[in-house]
Amino acid sequence: MNPLEQEIAAEIARRGPMSFARFMALALYHPRWGYYSRGAGIGRDFHTSPEIHPLFGALIARQVAECWELLDRPATMDVVELGGGNGGLAASLLRELKQEWPACAAAVCYRIVERSAALRARQRQRLRGLPVSWGGVPRVVQGLVLSNEFFDALPVHLVIVRQGQLREQYVDWTGEEFRFVEGPPSTRRLAAYFQRVGVQPVEDIPLEVNLAATTVIKQIGRALHRGWVITIDYGAPAALRYDPQRFRGVLTCYAGGSWNYEPLRRVGEQDITAHIDFTALSRWGREVGLQPVGLLTQREFLRNLGLDAYLHALSERPLDLASWEWNREAMVQLAAPGGLGRFLVFGQAAGGASVLLMGFSGSQRAPLLRERARLRIPLLGGTDALPTEEG
Repeated sequence: MNPLEQEIAAEIARRGPMSFARFMALALYHPRWGYYSRGAGIGRDFHTSPEIHPLFGALIARQVAECWELLDRPATMDVVELGGGNGGLAASLLRELKQEWPACAAAVCYRIVERSAALRARQRQRLRGLPVSWGGVPRVVQGLVLSNEFFDALPVHLVIVRQGQLREQYVDWTGEEFRFVEGPPSTRRLAAYFQRVGVQPVEDIPLEVNLAATTVIKQIGRALHRGWVITIDYGAPAALRYDPQRFRGVLTCYAGGSWNYEPLRRVGEQDITAHIDFTALSRWGREVGLQPVGLLTQREFLRNLGLDAYLHALSERPLDLASWEWNREAMVQLAAPGGLGRFLVFGQAAGGASVLLMGFSGSQRAPLLRERARLRIPLLGGTDALPTEEG
């Protein structure tokens, strides 16, 4: 047993079986031995869009710049990133703003909300010299709250229906291994959750319930006085998320570049995630004034922001074949239909900022294609493919 497994076993011995949400929180966020607290994961066990190619952050920067314009170019605008990973999104986004929209860059107050001390240290190293701060969600936000693969890593409860009754799956310790045992729900919020999202769980199929996500989205909604929330993650609306023909439990673990369905093993040494329920984000968001403004795939969102224009422009720049292939393959991965492109992007607005953003409307796809000769393309390795002389 590793030290974290010993600590969890000791807590179970003192208090009895624990909810899986408690187990997952310790496995991922224990201050000393948790998976994220040790700074593990990104680039080793899995890859996120900002780390695959800087164009991801550059395209999001285009969306940030439009938000600033729609807010009438305020002297200061908040951009709050939930969970900063290795700092890749902030790095490429802020670099793009500085080069293409310097007035917007000067106005942006970028804050990363990151609970892992190890990841905060990594972010500070990577973002040294950039105007970034760290802390909790500000009490008042005017601008944009952004997240990429944040909600999927929040601790979830595991439930199952037996003979018409909702039961919860707890984690017990046998003296040799962790195992699941069933008991009554630990909170009434679990049954209320399914009523709220309009889903009736099917008998004998284990399901995940992310109550933490509903708490976070309500916190964001209370803080956001005017602006938008953009959530990028994998999941589905409730009707699909809990459809037994499509999902029969989606709790997945990642370690060493492979995946498994054994969350009770290698505790603290593997990532644990679950698809999120976008209906829940919408329903609980409405309680605090967040109005849905769009839900579409990452593929469509990035294409709306100009991905196709950048791909065409890349082919027209005088790059050597190796650089072209390396960059094009990574850029295509961002929108691959069977990969990252299937992620969903959910937009919400507060304070009357309900204008349909270009990432959801696609209003700039054709103009950007026509203007592709003018585009400066961020490349892997920190270089750029500059506009053509004709541009």
